[in-house]
Amino acid sequence: MNLQNRSLKLSAYLPSLLISIGLLIVLLLLKKWLSPGSVSYAFWYNFLSCVQLIILFFAIIHLAIVLLAKKLSAKKSLGVSIVAVLLLVSFLEVSAKYLLDHPHHIPKKFRHYFHVYYDGFDMAIFQYESQCSQYDSSLFYSMKPSGRFVFSNREYADSFYTDVNGFRDQRREFMPDIICLGDSYTMGYGVGQDHTIPANIERLTGLKALNTGMSSFGTARQVLTLAKRDFSQSQIIIWQYCENDWTENVKFIEDSFSFSPSSRKEFERLQQVNEWKQQYFPAKHSMTLLKMIVRGEFGLKGPDKFAKPISSGDQAENFLTIIEYCKDVIGEKKIVLYELGYYKPFSDFIRSVKTLLNGERFKHLADMVIPLDVFPSLTKEDYYILDVHIKAEGNRKVAAFMRSTIDQLVRRSFP
Repeated sequence: MNLQNRSLKLSAYLPSLLISIGLLIVLLLLKKWLSPGSVSYAFWYNFLSCVQLIILFFAIIHLAIVLLAKKLSAKKSLGVSIVAVLLLVSFLEVSAKYLLDHPHHIPKKFRHYFHVYYDGFDMAIFQYESQCSQYDSSLFYSMKPSGRFVFSNREYADSFYTDVNGFRDQRREFMPDIICLGDSYTMGYGVGQDHTIPANIERLTGLKALNTGMSSFGTARQVLTLAKRDFSQSQIIIWQYCENDWTENVKFIEDSFSFSPSSRKEFERLQQVNEWKQQYFPAKHSMTLLKMIVRGEFGLKGPDKFAKPISSGDQAENFLTIIEYCKDVIGEKKIVLYELGYYKPFSDFIRSVKTLLNGERFKHLADMVIPLDVFPSLTKEDYYILDVHIKAEGNRKVAAFMRSTIDQLVRRSFP
């Protein structure tokens, strides 16, 4: 009799199962129909995938209720299943949002997944935020000149003030003693105007330091930044390298030391992609994170779409090759070179630079380039949890680590 009742219940469950399967197939076809070149492709693909996951939840929960709740009619079991799915998804979404807003509560085991989610589906990208940046025909983009705006993400919200050249400095044009070149780490992603590495260097040394850092600029565009105004009287360059500079640097060298920016149309397309990336839909946080966790924990990761970085030795050689070629632009300035990026105990890049400067090929740059490994001065606590950038204290530590080297150069340059 029990077997017969169970068979009857399962037969009542069959229509909802078939509908669920049909919906899953329809959603799968819709995903294949999407155009990968569309600015909203990632948003809609993720949305459809999340709906598929919710339908799977429903099918599993409905089956469990049909089998376990013996006294419920088919209609009631369907209603209970829908309510259960809504409550479960709502709970997961509220929990996910809370953890994103309070990342220090994220269990360490799952922080990697939250970081990947934040990076790919939630984070505003500075260079594509319309209030922050603009198209630049020579550099692809630059900070808006004479700008006043706030740039924010989950873990920070900071005011930016830019000068007439689009540098993060609110003073009128002046001749700096120190030029600070770099990407978002130099620019001060995630810290206030007075807490950047250049601002700390200026406070510690008493010398005028200009922050010319711009998010995502590689060494090639950093060199071109020097041409934006007259720096002939500046004596020291504090030059920050990041591992992701390598792609830009390789292409710069392959193209005979020239940089060809993409079109204004491409810039505007990427701005739209950035806007779509931040768009929210119900259950986005929890369902996207759940997909990532399941794939990661069960070894179902897809192929890596990102190019593997070249070796630290090749990166160091490319950097020094660019410095060598652009020596006329740099002049006789001394370069304090350091690397910043993801946390690590030491910089293989800086070690490789030191080795190359001691070799025959680049020994003529040994008096010009002073490599410093700042990573030993930092800890994981100096980094944000979701964001890859360093907090205000990390910026202070990096500047303090470089102070003695700068002081030595000052005594030589400003006797």
